[in-house]
Amino acid sequence: MDSKKIGMGIATGVLVIALGVLVGKLIMDHKGSEKYTEVKNDVKIASAKESKSKHQVDFTKLKKENKDVIAWIKFPGLKIDYPILMSDDKEDTDYYLLHNFDHSDGRPGCLYVQKSQASDFSNINTIVYGHNMYNNGTMFNQLIKLQDETEFNNHKTFVIETPTQRFYYNTWAAVQFNDEHLLYQYDFSTPVGRNQFIGDVQSVRDMYSHVNGEVKVDENSKFVTLSTCMSYDSDHRYLVVGVLDKVVELED
Repeated sequence: MDSKKIGMGIATGVLVIALGVLVGKLIMDHKGSEKYTEVKNDVKIASAKESKSKHQVDFTKLKKENKDVIAWIKFPGLKIDYPILMSDDKEDTDYYLLHNFDHSDGRPGCLYVQKSQASDFSNINTIVYGHNMYNNGTMFNQLIKLQDETEFNNHKTFVIETPTQRFYYNTWAAVQFNDEHLLYQYDFSTPVGRNQFIGDVQSVRDMYSHVNGEVKVDENSKFVTLSTCMSYDSDHRYLVVGVLDKVVELED
């Protein structure tokens, strides 16, 4: 057989396999995101302007479906409307990186907080992780929209509700940051560590990173950092940092 034909046959085979893997990934991504549709349909959360002290999330129902649910996040104007989970597996604090709400393997996984942090969001900086599902726009993919300065300026608040409290955050920064673990990189228990984090975020200078100078930030601020990967740059994470504005106590 002609060597050129053999080479073309091998190349064609490789291409077919590659396409098959890609199609399979797209299907799995889509199926994974459907699991959230079932959860989301029955849950509504207060808008950032609402201040009533009644629950807007049925945590009793959610915890019957998955006991690891610790909170719910809603980012008005973005398609971010999901439960936040924390695995009780001390050996695998990133369990929900590759496990879905129903504990099935694979993506999109879940939004989650590592076991080393407080489940009630009482830490100085609570880090919430989520995949950038660019194939279907789910999970934290919507955060990437904030690379556009107009989009950043139009999305100034987000809300996190726990079984006992509702937290309102002002969107302070959306930046391309290094991929080091924030809790190892900064000692948030000290003013020095907190000021270092604030300074490093403010010092990021590129066309895709923005800081809202109107949001008051100092060493006494409390943060939530939403962290996701960047599809085109494995050496960096995309962080959206919220500064706590208000806490509402919820009725039992």
